[in-house]
Amino acid sequence: MKLDPDAIIILLADQPFVASKIINAFFDHYQKERSLFFIAAGEGESPMPPVLFSAACFPSCFNCGKLARHGKIIDFQNPMLFYDVDTLDDYSLLCRLSKDIRMRGRGEE
Repeated sequence: MKLDPDAIIILLADQPFVASKIINAFFDHYQKERSLFFIAAGEGESPMPPVLFSAACFPSCFNCGKLARHGKIIDFQNPMLFYDVDTLDDYSLLCRLSKDIRMRGRGEE
């Protein structure tokens, strides 16, 4: 079977707060602006994963220098959405945050 995608999204497994709402925002922006080579999350002008790459940049989508002028960075205004779990300390913080979020969801403080 040959796949012929219009775009791909690269997600990192160590960003547990990246939700479907964020992924859908990428697709929504891409549907409105098909001329973009990429759409990335970010703060200001600093892109970070996840990243949507349009088919226009296949197979050279990893040569980001050329693509930088033809993309868009979406500032989601909450860096915790992209919290990156790389160390045991990161994981410990994630566990504490998750517990706090669950407790608030049940009305406990």
